[in-house]
Amino acid sequence: LERGKPRLSALKRWGRGDCAFRLLNRVRESAIFLALWAGGAHAS
Repeated sequence: LERGKPRLSALKRWGRGDCAFRLLNRVRESAIFLALWAGGAHAS
């Protein structure tokens, strides 16, 4: 049991980091989309 605990905490930490990474990716993608949409709206 003691040997498995560090692995579990590491897995949780990685999972949290993965979630944050996905969130940042989504924010960046939406920011790029908004910038392109705004640019297209101004162009037309």
